[in-house]
Amino acid sequence: MTIKDQVDSQLDNILKALGTPEGKIEFLKKAMKASILKAGPLLLSLYEETGRLEDAGKLAKQMGDNGLSMALYHKVYDQLVRGNEQEEAGRIAYYLGLREEAVVWYEKSGKFQKAAQVAEELKQVDRAIAMYERAGWYDDAARVAEESGKKDDATRLYMKQIEELAREEMFDEASKMAEKLGLINLAIEIYQKGNQFGQAGRLFEMVEKYSEAMVCYERAGLFEEARRLAEKINESSREQVYKIIAQL
Repeated sequence: MTIKDQVDSQLDNILKALGTPEGKIEFLKKAMKASILKAGPLLLSLYEETGRLEDAGKLAKQMGDNGLSMALYHKVYDQLVRGNEQEEAGRIAYYLGLREEAVVWYEKSGKFQKAAQVAEELKQVDRAIAMYERAGWYDDAARVAEESGKKDDATRLYMKQIEELAREEMFDEASKMAEKLGLINLAIEIYQKGNQFGQAGRLFEMVEKYSEAMVCYERAGLFEEARRLAEKINESSREQVYKIIAQL
């Protein structure tokens, strides 16, 4: 008889000798890893006895009993609902495929981003947009609005995202988003606020405001770019100055 067979036959006596439920659980976990046949059902029963129903549900699934696993997860869900443990109830509801209930629980718990993600899965566009906006995830709210053809909402939400980025002094990200939306004047304003005068000059040049672009290039220390524009707009005196500076 192998050691594994000996442990298998003596498992009940070993468990009785162990003092605490926690000790028994740890022993049974090791016994399962060693492929002791009786360990799985005993561990499952012990999880249920000690109220560790989610662990029991996971183990039942691992053992191939999906029906028992789902029944145990439903018990977990009922407990969480009774205890008003909102975020956890949302998580288990989602696992059970109760998407609508998951949205409700996540919203109640203030986890608006999670509520929005599930609502988006459910194709509940307006609800997803509202939840993303409440979470402060304006770019995701704008994305959903844009994808669903709500252009005005998308623009409003992108603007909120730009304002938030600028408020957090993430000037580069804010300017790039404004530029992507075609809000060139706003992008220039933000670039200048962030002392990114080279980028501001590039946009001024793009909209053919060459004098303003030249000044921005000068402030950025891009004297060759400034000289090029001075030549373009026939600012000969400035062109000579920039040429000299660029050669230093």
